[in-house]
Amino acid sequence: MKLGDFLIGALVGGVVYHIYIKSRQKAAASNPMTLGDKVKLATDVVEQESQKYSDILKKEYDIIMPSDQINKKVRERGAALTQKRKEINLNKIKEPVSI
Repeated sequence: MKLGDFLIGALVGGVVYHIYIKSRQKAAASNPMTLGDKVKLATDVVEQESQKYSDILKKEYDIIMPSDQINKKVRERGAALTQKRKEINLNKIKEPVSI
């Protein structure tokens, strides 16, 4: 009976592992923004903000932006990108099928 219990336990463990892997893949697919994308977004925001200052001012002073200001702008820009991704495409809407 111990071999039977072991096989049942192994089967249940395999099913649980399979469900866990599928849920991780689904979570990764629902968040397509990778770490590289996040870094690029943050550097873009820093570049945009640094363009507000003249080259002479940049040469004389080290301009340091507060991290909370950068994070706020990155969050706003990320939210805008997410909003665009979740918009409804009217060209893909199909009429309901009636039987």
